[in-house]
Amino acid sequence: MKYENYFNYLNKNEQKNGLKILSDFLMNKIWICTGSAIYKKNIIKEHKIFYNQEYSSGEDQHFLMNFLYYSKNISSVNEVLFYYVIHNKGLSTSLNVFDSIIVFKDFCEFLKKEVDINKELKENILSIVSIIKKYKIPYLEIRGYYRIAKMLSWNEYKKLLKKRNLNNKKIKIYKINKYSIFSFFGMILLKYFPKLFYKISNKLKK
Repeated sequence: MKYENYFNYLNKNEQKNGLKILSDFLMNKIWICTGSAIYKKNIIKEHKIFYNQEYSSGEDQHFLMNFLYYSKNISSVNEVLFYYVIHNKGLSTSLNVFDSIIVFKDFCEFLKKEVDINKELKENILSIVSIIKKYKIPYLEIRGYYRIAKMLSWNEYKKLLKKRNLNNKKIKIYKINKYSIFSFFGMILLKYFPKLFYKISNKLKK
């Protein structure tokens, strides 16, 4: 798939601060992977940013979020210079698809502590926390169920839903827009019509 069909580039010669890019990244307005960017070494060394081996999934996004948080100016080259190959098997498609949610919850806790340290950035930091809670985590949750539906039989899938106690989860209605509509209606469909969600997930392309 082509990047520009799903995401945005920055405007030509435009620079944005790291918090703004982080916000766009979390809202899926832009897409970054660790291999598609050039990083300042001094930022990585000064703030001890590295891949956290305690995470079984999402450690790349943990690295990116921390780097973006500490970055002042970011710009982009508006052309494809990086190609990403998606394999049908591997960590990103295994049954640990929910594990990356832990990364974002941990990053929220980190940001809450940063509010006391960088009080001048309080409003921007709390905005990022809100985006993670209202958009990113619900998106990852529903994406996890979507991906796992392709790996399990219906009976296995039912057991998973019961194990994760889906029926007792409340569906919180936040601002509905093009970035949250997938998560919101997906969760409604999954909670009240799980077999239909399962069938639709298996019919859609991976």
